[in-house]
Amino acid sequence: MENEADSIKQFITKFFENLQSTVIEKGDSLVISNVPEKFEKFYGKKSPYIFVFKSEDKNSQNEFIEKGNYLLKTISNFLEEQGSTTLLKINFDIDFEKEIKKRIKLNNCQIEKLIPKKKNNFFFRFTFNTSFQYLNEKEKMTNDIYLYENKIIDGDLASYIITEGNKRDVIMPDIKEPYNIAKEKVKELIQPKITLLAKNLSEKLSKEIERINRHFIQETQELKNNLKKSTKKTEKEINEELEKKINEFEKDKERAINIEKQKHSLNLNTKLFNTTLIYYPVLNYDCYLINEHGKRIIEVSFDPLTKELKQIFCESCENKIEIINLCSSGHIICNKCLIKCNSCNITYCNKCLNIICESCKKKICKKCAIRCNNCSKVMCKDHAIYDKVTDKCYCSSCLKLCERCQHKKESNRFKTSKKTGAEICEDCYRLEMQQKTLKEIFKK
Repeated sequence: MENEADSIKQFITKFFENLQSTVIEKGDSLVISNVPEKFEKFYGKKSPYIFVFKSEDKNSQNEFIEKGNYLLKTISNFLEEQGSTTLLKINFDIDFEKEIKKRIKLNNCQIEKLIPKKKNNFFFRFTFNTSFQYLNEKEKMTNDIYLYENKIIDGDLASYIITEGNKRDVIMPDIKEPYNIAKEKVKELIQPKITLLAKNLSEKLSKEIERINRHFIQETQELKNNLKKSTKKTEKEINEELEKKINEFEKDKERAINIEKQKHSLNLNTKLFNTTLIYYPVLNYDCYLINEHGKRIIEVSFDPLTKELKQIFCESCENKIEIINLCSSGHIICNKCLIKCNSCNITYCNKCLNIICESCKKKICKKCAIRCNNCSKVMCKDHAIYDKVTDKCYCSSCLKLCERCQHKKESNRFKTSKKTGAEICEDCYRLEMQQKTLKEIFKK
C-alpha cells in the first residue's frame, strides 16, 4: 500500500506542476496553490488544496487521497478532455557582455566594442498521459519529454525564473518532427510497465484457464457417470448423447476462456496532454576586434542555458579556435595558422602569406613583395635593388655592376670607356666625357 500511495502522490505532484501550480511538500502531505481556474471549476473546489496519503493523517483541514478517490477520477477526466499548447519564457539575470568577454580568449588583438542583436532560442516539453486499464483496474502514468534541436535532453525548469510567454516574441516552429521523436520516447518509457502488467495478467489468465479446464473435465466426468447409471438407454444412445454434450461443453469452455482473455487483456491509451514551447534569449553580438594592423567584425553568440559560447572556426585551417588571432588582412585564425612576414614581422595567416622571395625563399606579405622591373621576378626588400637614376626596382641578376662607381644599374645603359676600354654606366661615361671636354678646352 505504501508503494501505491507514493505512486499516487507522484502522479498528483506531476499533474499540478504541469498546470504551473505551486506544489509544496510538507512532510507526507502536498500543499497545492495557484491552480488554474479551469481546473478549479472542473474539480468544483477552489485552491489551495492540502492532500494526505495516509488515513491516519486525515482531518478536517485536508483531503485523504487513495485509489478510486474523486480527485483521481477528476484528474483522469480532465486529462482526457484537455490537450493544449503552453508558451513559457525563461528569464536570465546575466551580464551577457561580461560572460562573453570572460569566455573569449584573445592573443594579438582586443575587443573594441560589442553591439547586441537579440534573438530567441527554444526547446519543447511534451507531456503525455498514459492509462493502463485491465480487469477492473485503471492506472495513470505521466511522462514529460524535453527536446532541444530534435534531441532528447534532461529537463528541469525548477531552477529557472519562468514567466508566461508572449506569442509576439516567437515564431512557432514546426512541431511534427519533435512530436514524433517524443512519442517514440514515451513508448520506450512505458514499456517496462507494459511488460510487468502483461506478465501478471498472463499468469492470472493461465490460472483461470486451468480452473476452467478442471471445471469442464469434472463436468464431463459427472455426465459420463450419470449416463452409465441410466438403464433405459442403449449403449449407442448413451454414446450419442455423451458426444453431443461434450461438444456443447467444448463450446461453453471456449466461450469461457475467451471471456477471461478479454477480462485479462491490457487496454493502453496514450494521449498528448500538453505541448510547451519554452523560449529564452540568446544574445548575438557584433564583436569589433582590432590590433595595430587591422580590424574585423565577427558574430559571437552566448547561450545562457548551456552557458556556452558559440564555437568560432579558423578561417585558414577551418578548425575550432581556442585562442583568437587577428590576421593583418582581417582574417580570424588560430595560433597554428599565425605566421610573421619575414620582411616586416607583421602577422598574417597562411592564406595571406603566400608569396615567396625567389632569391631567399622566405615567405613575405604583399606589402613587402617587390617585382623586378625587367624580368618580373618577385623578391623581398633585402634582395631588391633600386636604380637611383630611374627609381625603378630590379633583382640583382638584372643589373650590372659598374666597375668605376661600384653601383648596379641596368645593363642596357652601359658604354665602353674611351679611357680604359671598360664597360661603365652612363653616369660614369658622361662624367668621363665631361672631364675630357674640359681638358681640351684648357689646352687651347
